[in-house]
Amino acid sequence: MKLTESEGEFEDLCQQYTTWIHAYVSDRFETPLYHIWLTDSTDENDRTDKFILSKDNKIITSTSPIGLLHAVKDLEIPFPDDTKTKEWLIRTFLSDPAPSVVYDMKFLEAAILKKEMTHDFIKEAINFINLFGDLGHQLEDEDLLDLTWDNAARDLWDFYYDNIFWPRWGHEDTFDESKVPKFEPDYEELKENFDVLIKEFESRFDIR
Repeated sequence: MKLTESEGEFEDLCQQYTTWIHAYVSDRFETPLYHIWLTDSTDENDRTDKFILSKDNKIITSTSPIGLLHAVKDLEIPFPDDTKTKEWLIRTFLSDPAPSVVYDMKFLEAAILKKEMTHDFIKEAINFINLFGDLGHQLEDEDLLDLTWDNAARDLWDFYYDNIFWPRWGHEDTFDESKVPKFEPDYEELKENFDVLIKEFESRFDIR
């Protein structure tokens, strides 16, 4: 997940409604695909990070941000945090929509093949694992969630939170990333795990 440094009226709107457009880049698609990801303030189970899904629980995607907004507008189903999300959607058509972040599978897959265990790769990989988990939790699909457990991808996740995320939490000014120990995974297993996660995630797209 890379921030796009998007600014202006649309980004302010996304922050206000805690609803954003993500870009997703993959070799399997000719162009980036865009989806909506939001915080559902009405979820009493504290599983608040969600996508806008179709009736058959596919992630609504499109090849442009404005195309995505039109596709979502035409849906005749309730949204997560329905009132807030519909207000956001109405107001987006009065601004210039753009993605706030980019999930780049090309970068992830290339880094694994090159065995480049950089901190940038680790952060990008963890962000994708968490995004995948958001879908699993939203669908309450244990089979999906199991794909992120007890494997090399989970080892990478644990390493990041144990050695970077939590040690840095509250110590941003003094945390020295250069002192983080090196992580050496089983690259073959890591590639297999991410191949499965990416394939499964992309199979859940409804491209409009």
